[in-house]
Amino acid sequence: MKRLVLGFFASCSLVMGQVEPGELTDLDVEELLERLDDLEEGAGGRQAIRLGAAKAALSSALKNEAAAWDLYTNCVEKVQFIDQGRPPQAFREWKRNAKDRLGPQFPLLLRHQLNWLLMGIEVAGAAEVTPAMSAKGIERLDQLVKDLPDMSAHENALREENVMKSAFAKSYGLDALALENWPGEPLKIEEVYNNFILPPLRNPKSLAALKTAWTKRIEQEGFIAIPGAAAKGVRDEVREARRKVFLEEKRPQLLWDMEVDLFKAGDQRGAAVRMVEHIKKNHGHKNEGKWIGEFKELIGAGEEEEQGGEV
Repeated sequence: MKRLVLGFFASCSLVMGQVEPGELTDLDVEELLERLDDLEEGAGGRQAIRLGAAKAALSSALKNEAAAWDLYTNCVEKVQFIDQGRPPQAFREWKRNAKDRLGPQFPLLLRHQLNWLLMGIEVAGAAEVTPAMSAKGIERLDQLVKDLPDMSAHENALREENVMKSAFAKSYGLDALALENWPGEPLKIEEVYNNFILPPLRNPKSLAALKTAWTKRIEQEGFIAIPGAAAKGVRDEVREARRKVFLEEKRPQLLWDMEVDLFKAGDQRGAAVRMVEHIKKNHGHKNEGKWIGEFKELIGAGEEEEQGGEV
């Protein structure tokens, strides 16, 4: 009966062009909300279908570099030529020398972009980021970092180009997805870990996973910061200077940040002992005084000292 009344109400008073001026009644609001619920349900279903189709296509393109290249050129044709009304001849001219122009490392870059884009689709379709998703993100970063020597010409693209704005994403309508706290640039290691990988692990039940994630982050940042022997165009003195900066400055700070994170997540006793040892081991580090202050604040000593001084 209720739906019959609402249907009659809609046909009589809320039909476009026949609505009488005035304030909304309670019945108006109820009927409008019911319409919005139907629209929202339909939109959700359409997005799920779109994401499923995109996931299938991107996954298929990961089979090999040739498949990744074929999908890339198809997406470029759609986004940069067909959608913009450019003639087919323009695309054929672009494609003729594209592979040589972009270089032999480009197909491997495409596969890593596809892998990271698939991660974004998974995040978009989930209610929240889970520890399992964090672990998958670490694995994909690990493989990407290990392949960096074979993609040295495109390292900046992995650091500066958001995969959600790529030809792949635009072709499948993924560029409109709202993704909070998920960096689309996989080599922004700090942002990826701080905003995506570490947060689901910050609880007493996931302390081991949290420490493993931090260990991987430090390892990956070291791999990026210190060019390996395979890195082309890096002089030995430059390589040694970067190694020194990372090992003497950056790595000790990352290890400290890890212990602070573990302390706050629930491992207070273990982390506190390791933090004291860390300060002793890194005596003379530029952040030594800062660490001591943070440690006192964490265990409440700083607050007690202030109260003692007031007395």
